[in-house]
Amino acid sequence: MWRKVIKNVLLGVFKGLIYYGVFWVLIPWLISSVLKVPFEQPLHLAILILGVFISLGVVSSSVKQFIGIIFGVLSSLLALYIMVGVLGVVINTSVRYDGVIVEASLDYTPLMILIIGVTLIYTIVECFERLVELEE
Repeated sequence: MWRKVIKNVLLGVFKGLIYYGVFWVLIPWLISSVLKVPFEQPLHLAILILGVFISLGVVSSSVKQFIGIIFGVLSSLLALYIMVGVLGVVINTSVRYDGVIVEASLDYTPLMILIIGVTLIYTIVECFERLVELEE
């Protein structure tokens, strides 16, 4: 019994770290490196997001399969909230060029819609996969 509990907790921690790594570290880093715009993340918010992702992952893998689906979906919804709310879809910056300050805005809504769409498809497929496993 203890082996199963430890296995579920480790699996949940791993899921939480994956969600955190992809949605809080990797995607913002890729966006900021491609668009050449710095993205600053407050440390206290990063620790809070990491803790929430890990706790949702642990709960998702530790409870019964049907209830775990709900917590898995909550992890995906939190990831989508991070993508839309924290990252935003418009970047405003000032650039100095030959003594003139130029204000520039970049709207990367299509990229965000693509990332959100892939996340939603992954979440729906994962829910159906867990439901099929439940019926077997």
